[in-house]
Amino acid sequence: MKDKASRTAADVVALRALSSIAPGRSRIMVDGLSLSMLPWPWHWGEPLFSRPWLKPFTYHLGRAISNRLTGYGGTIELVALRYRHIDDRLRAAYDSGIRQVVLLGAGYDYRGHRDEYREVRFVEIDHPKTQEGKLNLLKKHPGKTSDRIKYLAVDFHDDWARQVEKSRVLLDEPTFIIWEGVSYYLRGSAVQYTLDAVKRLFAPGSRLIFDCVPPARINGRVPSRELMLTAKYVAKKGEPLLWGGSVAEVREMLALHGYRDEEICHFSDVAARLRAGEGVQITPEPIYQEFYLVEAEV
Repeated sequence: MKDKASRTAADVVALRALSSIAPGRSRIMVDGLSLSMLPWPWHWGEPLFSRPWLKPFTYHLGRAISNRLTGYGGTIELVALRYRHIDDRLRAAYDSGIRQVVLLGAGYDYRGHRDEYREVRFVEIDHPKTQEGKLNLLKKHPGKTSDRIKYLAVDFHDDWARQVEKSRVLLDEPTFIIWEGVSYYLRGSAVQYTLDAVKRLFAPGSRLIFDCVPPARINGRVPSRELMLTAKYVAKKGEPLLWGGSVAEVREMLALHGYRDEEICHFSDVAARLRAGEGVQITPEPIYQEFYLVEAEV
């Protein structure tokens, strides 16, 4: 990924678009901008998302293909559950008064372009090539750029915190930090660095949310078939899984770096909440128990 935009980030946008056209009560989340702003190599599919009569066909075909590519069920839902939970927590942070959001490894995230967050300052921090890909995509869609968004290109395996300190990010303002779909692509040392940097850089009252997977191997054994297939799939994209941690290990890391009030839930917990609270129809899949979300106060 050093010399090109992230392929997995592009895949995630396509999966968000598919989830956004899921039928009725199967719809976990909606990301309207993803339907018309698909990056390469998925841009060819935009007409399939724009015609109402094609949407059911597009969804079912996309669901079948994505499950076939990964080798397990629930591929679209995996991305949707993560996005929906983080969206809900972002809304809670906004309602509590937070007006700055930092996206660590922003990829093709379009939250900063929503009208509902027009009072919020967004800072997108990402690898230069992925960020360049997103900015080039935005240029093709007049009116989609926003002066509320600041872009900062970094390499998360380098001393990126120094660049943040030199930037115009408001480090004395409570901030909601989203680190979505990134931690497991970093080496363990970079994960530790990020936890330390966020704690050191951002004001008290800020909150960090991110997702994790367990270690790829425990005592020489792969924890599950689904995690093994996930590792195989992303490795083919040139972005292998480099780090994983158990819930106990992550709690220990958070305590070591001085985080407080942590909340941890598996994707299966998010699915159960949406089923019970909103009647969303989500078929249980083993992969939901592998991935989990972590939120803690800085």
